[in-house]
Amino acid sequence: MKTCVQRYGLAAALVLALLALTSCEEPGFNAGQAAGILTAQPVKLEGEQVLISDDQITCGEQKDLWTVNRQPDGGGKAQLLPAAKALHFDDDVVMSDPLTGTPAWVQIRGDFRLAAPAIQKITDEDPQTKIISAKVGVIIDHPCFGPMPLLGIHKHQFTAAADPVFRFKLTDTWKVDQLVH
Repeated sequence: MKTCVQRYGLAAALVLALLALTSCEEPGFNAGQAAGILTAQPVKLEGEQVLISDDQITCGEQKDLWTVNRQPDGGGKAQLLPAAKALHFDDDVVMSDPLTGTPAWVQIRGDFRLAAPAIQKITDEDPQTKIISAKVGVIIDHPCFGPMPLLGIHKHQFTAAADPVFRFKLTDTWKVDQLVH
């Protein structure tokens, strides 16, 4: 006959084994997972703005993506041509204004791959929703462009000082639901 110690010892071992198994669960949602999700599939961007450098503006002009109209103060606009619209540029390029220090930007619209995410903050909205702020670059499939920094919004204005904010939803897996700013 087994003693009480032997019986309870076996039960205790089983409880400990079950506890060990449950501690092997996947860790909570983290920045690495968020970055992987942001870069895995194209993300729909509607009327968002990206920074564009003077070199990219010049290259785009040389490749017939737009015609440039520079102002004497260094600012100006570049009017989109059909080739730029085919790349999902959505409105004329607004060139940097050296007097105000405003960088050049252009509006985009469509499904884009994102690159180089630097996750800044993860907030739980509910168990199936996460709000992620991240610095990201938008990939435009053209030799003139490397990843172009996506602008965030602060006080209803696009700015490089604010990070874009994405909403992730959990259905069967975590996915980018939308850019929410």
